[in-house]
Amino acid sequence: MITISKLIKYAADIKVLYVEDDKNIQEEIHDFLSRFFPVIDLADNGEDGLALYKTGTYDIVISDINMPKMNGIEMVHKIKEINEEQKIIITSAYNEPQYLIELIDNGIDKFVLKPFNHKKFLVVLYKISEFIYNKKQNQILQKKIDDKIAETQTIVDMIEHGVVIIDKGIVTQVNKQFLEMSGYESMESCHTEVKSLPSLFEIHKGYIDVNSNVELTQLLESHDSELFKAIMKKGLEDKIYLLKYKKVDNEDKYVISFTDITDEEQLININTKTGLANVYAATADIEHRLDNYFTFIIDIIRIENIDKMVKWYGRDIRNTIDKNVAHVFKTNKKELDEHNIFVAYYGHNKFVMVRDEKMHGLVEKVVNKISLISVAKEDVKSDKINILYKPAHLSIEVKGGENIDDVMKKVNESFEKILL
Repeated sequence: MITISKLIKYAADIKVLYVEDDKNIQEEIHDFLSRFFPVIDLADNGEDGLALYKTGTYDIVISDINMPKMNGIEMVHKIKEINEEQKIIITSAYNEPQYLIELIDNGIDKFVLKPFNHKKFLVVLYKISEFIYNKKQNQILQKKIDDKIAETQTIVDMIEHGVVIIDKGIVTQVNKQFLEMSGYESMESCHTEVKSLPSLFEIHKGYIDVNSNVELTQLLESHDSELFKAIMKKGLEDKIYLLKYKKVDNEDKYVISFTDITDEEQLININTKTGLANVYAATADIEHRLDNYFTFIIDIIRIENIDKMVKWYGRDIRNTIDKNVAHVFKTNKKELDEHNIFVAYYGHNKFVMVRDEKMHGLVEKVVNKISLISVAKEDVKSDKINILYKPAHLSIEVKGGENIDDVMKKVNESFEKILL
């Protein structure tokens, strides 16, 4: 739910560049933005705006289109050349829709029409600020991981983690921690069976994917400053490990440590309210399947009678609905994981399941369980508890090799039309 207090929290560390040639509008919007953002730099045209941008670091750029010296489109193009990921909001009069396609091609995030509707503008600012805030929080978490790894500088430090010694391409020694990680009962069985360490790794996009011990050591040594992560299955659960190495001087011998960072990775990819994977994790899973599957299915799920529940019980019921639906997925997690069905919380009243096209029956089974949920007395201060959840369900077929941006656009559009 969008609130002013949340926006102030999200915007507390955000710098804004506002480019507008109309002084009256500039003053009005500056006063509005000052309620939330601590730093707002102003420019009267695209040329001055670009000069300011080159001398500072801005989280959000807000700009008009028609301005003297350099218009907003040209300025946006040049800014995107400097920083392709820059968040940009374009403001424009009603008579300028011809610029929309060109601006979309330039990668702007939002297009806000004049005269300003402050409520709609507030929603735009909230969503972008929330995205920037979450991204910065993820970077803080990543730095904590990096700092943790920096502490492990010697082999003695590594002993606390899983350790493998590779000598001339052969695994010659592992410690007890690594045995526990890899699921082997004894060092003898591990040494006998693990001819290639990478054979223990699960293949996922963004994680180590090599075919031999030699390729692994070459990869680590050739990109010494990079962080390498590998996934190994422990029982039915995937565990994520950060790999660090030390080469024994003048020998073709490597000591490789495995640090379990599953919890840290989950903090980045889990929605804390529901305990399910978030939209970033969902996007990564879909992108992985695009590279490795011929065809697969994305199931879109929403609660179609949510407005009725809100009308009866108030807006607070929304969070309860999300948590109750998530609970159904979590109680069926073991079966879903066994059939490689990925579940994610995509946003308020939005859930996705990514799976093989043959798993329709299992998905329907879970959706039917959602339809059995009713509003409980402990969830609301009311005697009206006769409303059952009504899940709306839509399946999207996706072909391997499709563009990830096109697929995610299709997902977003499906969420919008599923309740129409």
